[in-house]
Amino acid sequence: MTNWFDIDCQGWKRMNAGRPAGHLIREAISNSFDEDSVTLINLDLKPGYIKIEDDGQRNQDIQMLFTIFMTDKKDSHLKRGRKGRGLKELLSVANQATIQTIGNTITFNEQGRTTTNNDKKQGTIVEIHNDWTTKQIKEAIQYINQIIAPAGKTIHINTPQKNWTLYHPHAHKVIEARLPTTIIENDIEKTLTEKTTICTYQLRDGEKTGWIYEMGIPIEKIPTDFHIDIQQRIPMNDNRDTIADEYKNTVYATIIDNTRITEDLIKEKWFLQGISECHQYQIIRDIAALISDNGKKVFKTNKKADDIAKQNGYEILDPCMMPKVIRNRLLGYIDNSDTVCDEIEKNKSTPVTPDDNHGKFGMVISWLAERVLGEKVDIQFYNKPTNHRGKVEKANYTYLSNPTISYNCHPDAMNDFIKPLSAENMSILTHEMAHRKTTYHDDTFVKALETISGKLVYTVLHKRDELERRFGHVNFLPGKTCKINCIDCGEEREIKVQDKHQVTRCVKCQGVARKQRAKMRRSNEKQN
Repeated sequence: MTNWFDIDCQGWKRMNAGRPAGHLIREAISNSFDEDSVTLINLDLKPGYIKIEDDGQRNQDIQMLFTIFMTDKKDSHLKRGRKGRGLKELLSVANQATIQTIGNTITFNEQGRTTTNNDKKQGTIVEIHNDWTTKQIKEAIQYINQIIAPAGKTIHINTPQKNWTLYHPHAHKVIEARLPTTIIENDIEKTLTEKTTICTYQLRDGEKTGWIYEMGIPIEKIPTDFHIDIQQRIPMNDNRDTIADEYKNTVYATIIDNTRITEDLIKEKWFLQGISECHQYQIIRDIAALISDNGKKVFKTNKKADDIAKQNGYEILDPCMMPKVIRNRLLGYIDNSDTVCDEIEKNKSTPVTPDDNHGKFGMVISWLAERVLGEKVDIQFYNKPTNHRGKVEKANYTYLSNPTISYNCHPDAMNDFIKPLSAENMSILTHEMAHRKTTYHDDTFVKALETISGKLVYTVLHKRDELERRFGHVNFLPGKTCKINCIDCGEEREIKVQDKHQVTRCVKCQGVARKQRAKMRRSNEKQN
């Protein structure tokens, strides 16, 4: 592809003329930063004239100084330069310029480019004459003054008003991380993840917001009260002044992982951006503990549950008042008022000493459960009222020393302890035994329910004689019963409670009454 293209210098100038002066000057500073032998950089800044000088020992191929996209640097993600164009961008906006390197001087003016020999033994000098105004130079000085000088390098800045020096500052925090970076490999720019260091610095006097840096070069303002300096290349746009939000959020998350969580911190904009990428569960738990005041505050659910929680000393949080990203990350880490009420009501459960009916009931249920599950099952009794949702618990399954099924004796539960083999009791028993496989009502539970139902039916049918012998025939009568006296003969009879308003005679008198009705019906038919 050699000599396929030429470059239009005016077009190259148009591409760079609108960029901030400070961003173009930093390209020459970046070259000095990338040269290990440089220890001192002098900047002279005034309207219409820029001079950048360093004390480096490099002996450059002068063709690299005026050939766009050409570089002699061995590519590394630890070097700021990447495309061989930074210094040429600065030269493109000049009316005339001079570059002095060891042994050579290159002059750029209206006549073109000329190269002459010199006797310079050290360093590089870049001089630029252009049309930058006082305002542009002032803005450039403000930008350059934010540069973080690397260790072992200092920058002297000379202006018509004053002179000062930028030294390498002390890092507030140093964090090891793995971040995306860019590298040129086989003439292809690639993005890969490399181990690096993140340094944070406190804001200097007069600074109101932080910047994110690439190895000391300020790239973009960020909503922090500190600076972040990434010690490797950052993936960004061609002008190197915009960083993807995803990358910044990853950096924020890394800093969050290495920062003590405080109430003020979780209100910061950068924190809210970074928490979405934070994957350390301990950090999320710390945030939850802070927001919930270690469990004293709970999320609202419904008025009744909220009121019960308040009455028990909890403070109600409205999740809708929180930033969405925080709310989503805290789900499952902060209790809600419904959960709190469940715990409060759980503590209202009191054990019940079984009476005779409970004892007989427990023997039948335990005997059946043992034959279905194949292991001893304990039966216990407790008293627990209707919960805040208006529901009452009939029974529950737990595993103590043995599988244990506990029955609620509260009147609201309406459990029938007289007829253990009633349809409702069998459905409760089947349900609780299915929880032997899982505490959830999932597919595993459904399969267990089907298996246990079949085993329970088989046991009742094939062990009927043993059941009757052990516990009596009355246990097979479903529902509650009561006794009545026949209106004809006065004989006492046991019937279902629901039938007490329809049944008034004993079985014998019912037969006599049926015969009388039949006789009267036949007599009426003959008369007709």
